[in-house]
Formats: sequence, structure tokens, C-alpha cells
Amino acid sequence: IGDDDGGRLHFLDGRSIDDFRSTLAVGAALLDDRHLKFAAGNPSPELLWLLGPKGLGDFESLDPVRPFDKVKAFAESGFYSIRDSWERNATFLLVDCGPHGFLNGGHAHADALSIVMSVNGVPIFVDSGTCSYTADIDARNYFRSTAAHNCLNVNGQSSSIPAGPFGWKATANAKRLEWKADGPEVVFRGTHDGFERFGVGYEREIRFSDSGETQTIDKIKTGTSNSFEVNFILSPGVIVTSHDGMSVLIRTKDGNRDLLRIDTKLTEERECTGWQIKAAKISPRYGSLVETTKLVLNVRSESDFEIVNNLIPVKN
Repeated sequence: IGDDDGGRLHFLDGRSIDDFRSTLAVGAALLDDRHLKFAAGNPSPELLWLLGPKGLGDFESLDPVRPFDKVKAFAESGFYSIRDSWERNATFLLVDCGPHGFLNGGHAHADALSIVMSVNGVPIFVDSGTCSYTADIDARNYFRSTAAHNCLNVNGQSSSIPAGPFGWKATANAKRLEWKADGPEVVFRGTHDGFERFGVGYEREIRFSDSGETQTIDKIKTGTSNSFEVNFILSPGVIVTSHDGMSVLIRTKDGNRDLLRIDTKLTEERECTGWQIKAAKISPRYGSLVETTKLVLNVRSESDFEIVNNLIPVKN
């Protein structure tokens, strides 16, 4: 999704940095928006600090209304938001298929066609964050690399190539091919040209059913031998408890709930490692690092094939 350095001199309430309900509450009061009030829930200290007693009164006078739309395409920015409900235990998916970044893309990441996903209200596949701008150039380059996002890289290389902390030598051009959201299954297809330098054509298709079951299909066209790697960056709040080659079971870290099963297959027989569990770090806020794990699948191929991941929520 790109850089995030917090952007605040002072936090006006004690909520987690990834809890945006305070911002939604302010928006609800300013815009007289009952859908935003539904998502925001209760008023927050930030609302009172920014808008005063009148803003608090405006917020409390609104009757919350559950949003009707569960699927939304933000075509200009290239974000595609999909959920199965507006309950707290919803399954949620966000797809990134937009421009590389504003102007020179100084705050962009090499994350074309990446996803983030929550299941039963619990974050599963997460964005790695930003960590640092100029203090640590190695960290800067890693956290904006393709390998730090939930997408595919080729020969260990990113879809876009950095040049300094706020520049790029080459950038992937992402394009939406299909968006179908008027039936029981949401279908997204997108492509980018970031791997053409390896003679590789790439397309990602995502299918999301009413039940929350999701299928990602990475379609690869190549006539030369290359190494293809799919990464899923896991939230620190979950663990892998069952691992059998092409199948994985993910649970809450306390072990109380199964959350998601991943069943993977290749459409053609290829040299494949199966899913590997590797140590990783994410930066949930600028300047901080948290240990987690990531799932890595590596395939070598010299001809066309597809990687099909069935992401199946475990209903509790």
C-alpha cells in the first residue's frame, strides 16, 4: 500500500495505531455520514479534541446505518475492497492494482497485485509496513520490496527496481483486466509488466465467494527457466500449526481458534518446494520492528503454468 510514517505529532487517544475508528468518527461528524458512524462505533477522545463539544454532539445525534455495499472498487487509486459482511467476524480482502505512485513514486512500494486479508475478524496476511526512510537503506529497500508483500516475485527480484530511498529505476505498470461484483462470486483479474525483463508475463486472478472462501490464481507465461516465489506475510497474532507440503493451517497465536486453511496446487508438474515457514519482521509503525513469520512457495519453470491457492476460512 506504500509508505506510512504515522503522520502525527501527538496521538489524541490510546487506541492501537492500526485502529482507524477515531478517524471514521471524525468523518461521520463532519460529513453527517451514518455509515461512517456505524463503522466508527463509539465516540473517541480524538473526536472531542478535534471538533469540540459540537462535534461530539453532531456524532451522537446520528443514527448509525450499516453500509449496504460489501464490495467496492476504488478505480482511480487501484484498491479493490471485498468483504463477506459488516460483522466483527467478517472475512475481508484488499487488492492493490493501481498506479505505482504519485509523481516519481517516492513513497511507493513494489507491491503491484498484492493483497491483505483478515479472516473471522483476525488479520492473517498483512502489509510489512515501512520501518525506515534514510537511517537504514537495507531496511528501506527490503520493506518496499516485492518479497515484503503478499505477491509473486521472479528470480528473487522485485516487480519495481529502487534507486535511492525515494526513487525508482524502473516501475511496474499494473492494469485491471476484469472486475465482476454483481453475483455470488466477486472476480478480479489484473496484470503488470514488472517481470517482462525476465521474459515473464504475469496475471493474478482472485475469486471471492459469499462464504468468504477465496481463490488466488497466479498465471505465469514464460519460455525461459525462472524461479517464481509466492510470499504470504503473516500477522504476528497467528501461527502455522499444520504444514504438509502444499497445505497449511493457520490458527490464532494462543491456539484457541483455527482460522484459515490454504490448499495449493500447480496446474502443471513443476519443481516445487512446497510451502516453507520462514522468520520475518514487519513494521506496524514507523521505526518499530516486530518478529513474525511468512509462508514462501518456490517453483522453478521454463514454460507456462499457474499457481492456485484455495484460501478457506474455518468457521467457528
